[in-house]
Amino acid sequence: MKKIIILMILFCCYTAIKAQSSGWFFVNPQPTNMTLNSIKFLNQNTAIAIGYYGTVFKTTDGGMNWSNPMTISANTGLDKLHFFDMDFFNQNTGFIIGDNSGGVSKLFQTTNAGITWTGISKFNGLARAMHFINPFTGWVGNGIQMLRTINGGAAWQNASTTFPSGIRSIFFIDPITGFATASNKIFKSSDSGLNWLLVDSPSGGDFNDLLFLNSQTGFAVGAGSNSIIRKTTNAGETWSTKLTGNLTGTLSSIYFINTVTGFAAGGGYDNPPPAIFKTTDEGETWSQIPITAAYHINSISFSANTGIVVGYGGKIGLSTDQGSSWTFTESILQQNLTFEPLSFINENTGWLSCAGYTGQSPMYRSTNGGLNWVNIYMTSPSPDWMQFLNANTGYYRSGNTLLKSTNSGYNWLQITPLNITVNTINFSDVNTGYVCGYTTPPIRPRLIKTTNGGATWDSIHVTPDYSAITTFNFINANTGWVSISYLVYPMGTNSKIYKTTNGGLNWNFQRLDTNASHNKISFIDNLTGWAAISDFNTTSGNIIKTTDGGNSWITLPLRVLRGRFQFVNPNTGWAEDESGSLYKSTNGGLSWYVQVDLGLAGIENMQFINSNTGWIVGDGGLIVKTTNGGELVGIYNISTEKPEQFSISQNYPNPFNPVTNIKFDIPKSGFVKITVFDLLGREITALVNEQMQPGSYNVDWDASNYPSGVYFYKLEVRQAGSPTGDFVESKKMILVK
Repeated sequence: MKKIIILMILFCCYTAIKAQSSGWFFVNPQPTNMTLNSIKFLNQNTAIAIGYYGTVFKTTDGGMNWSNPMTISANTGLDKLHFFDMDFFNQNTGFIIGDNSGGVSKLFQTTNAGITWTGISKFNGLARAMHFINPFTGWVGNGIQMLRTINGGAAWQNASTTFPSGIRSIFFIDPITGFATASNKIFKSSDSGLNWLLVDSPSGGDFNDLLFLNSQTGFAVGAGSNSIIRKTTNAGETWSTKLTGNLTGTLSSIYFINTVTGFAAGGGYDNPPPAIFKTTDEGETWSQIPITAAYHINSISFSANTGIVVGYGGKIGLSTDQGSSWTFTESILQQNLTFEPLSFINENTGWLSCAGYTGQSPMYRSTNGGLNWVNIYMTSPSPDWMQFLNANTGYYRSGNTLLKSTNSGYNWLQITPLNITVNTINFSDVNTGYVCGYTTPPIRPRLIKTTNGGATWDSIHVTPDYSAITTFNFINANTGWVSISYLVYPMGTNSKIYKTTNGGLNWNFQRLDTNASHNKISFIDNLTGWAAISDFNTTSGNIIKTTDGGNSWITLPLRVLRGRFQFVNPNTGWAEDESGSLYKSTNGGLSWYVQVDLGLAGIENMQFINSNTGWIVGDGGLIVKTTNGGELVGIYNISTEKPEQFSISQNYPNPFNPVTNIKFDIPKSGFVKITVFDLLGREITALVNEQMQPGSYNVDWDASNYPSGVYFYKLEVRQAGSPTGDFVESKKMILVK
């Protein structure tokens, strides 16, 4: 008798008492740019999508609107998990599984349609496939091992069969009979998954998904030598090919809406394009549906006539005619662009452009805080840096060339040649600016200054007179800091920080870092400043801090990427770490916590104009915004009973200091927004900005960063298909400090 190994897998379980909505939200692309791996309908209108970096979000109106994919619902420990598979067996109860790409996987369960999740099991391995037939009985493909539970994940049995490669899909017809795929092979079990036999193995490729319509008829999709659909009509004893072609990449998902009509989706990743196939004869023949999409499709699901597909780049496709035609989410800006140069002069007006393009690239301007953008100029080549000082005057650099605009960026003219190799530029006003770098041969540091908007430049002498100035920071005409880097034998770089208090007439040495370079120096006053140090031959390193004007420095406990950090006051700052996560500090950098994990998206730049409003831009057309400093907003679901009408209550307490609570009722699902305005009617923060289900809710507003005064808050609700708000109501509140 073969030994059955019982795996007792313990996991820290928890239950949420409130949902927390992220203070960050996607502007472009929408609703997300994260790769989505699975989509499931829970009922006619409600569906959940899962994907990379903790992405779990839902629609309650058939895919017209989606909740904030950055919203965290009692699962703050999940934001680095990549979720791959999902199973629901009623509209409330289901499981999701994901891993951290490092050999640890976790299984989570919801019993309230994804409002909250509970950790069930933890596995050592990459578990990317699962199938549950009820809340107790399920299977998980953990790498090359198949695991089975009959008690909801409290304990697991390890199958006797070892699969030849990672298990890609699992489907059980009943508690006894099931199928699984690994590489190009299909396996069958007739003893609840304890033993498995090979039943099909066409040449090449991988099978990605399995589906059985009944005990006899099933399908497997993937890629053989090209796209492939295999079918069995005798419980997996024999299989035949029903589709094969070399123009559609690999198929990743299959779904039947009845025994006759089904769909298979997938496609290429670059070329060939995405593809959706449809059958109306029980899978005997398949025809390709014309679609316009730019990314591979990972999953497809239907509810009656409504279908949703999800895939790479956060793309979501929607059909309302039983799959005959599809519309895909459109970005307000191109998703194949890498945004880096970014400059906002206030909460409304800003400019954005692309980096790294040798040909023409667009420059955009926004006058509503980045929610919409207008292409105002085509740069050639693309800018490396950009800064606007007011609504009209701005500068951008491309290589060693500096250009200037005096009409809001619609036209640009090259200004006086700089005649140096440029490292860093910064303007303190429309007329006064500095540029640092070096000249060759031999290599000599250069720091130049203009006081007439770039018409002429004066050289500022820097001692010692060797190598290059990599970065600088002047807080006024007299006081500034520079970093000079120089090569040392046998192949290394040392960097020194110098300070002047008389406009560069004299420089005092302050700090030496060996085998390192300084990416950025930033002071907010005469005493408090930070600098980013990159290790030699890398792009990441530590942040150091001074509180005595640079005479002494301490190393802060966060490694940052390419000097990407910004402090808006002595306490509040943000930084990007080596893994692509955005961290925030509220104590000057002494400690940090994760706010956003954009992972593969790639943060290229960030800008905060105050402690509340900021933007992140990057790869894949990424634009993310916050109006509350990125903090989580507590939204308490105090009742799931359906209210009779929309309403928003007077905040309590009122007057308040500094936290108040607002109750609101939502009788119909819709996109809900609660915004706070100052006395001048300026929007200062959004407390709620997401799709919500019917119920009664409380939301908190922490006004610690706002002055005493009169404020207004407004509830807006918009339902699917409605061009304007279905409900709008405002109330007044008073902050007294």
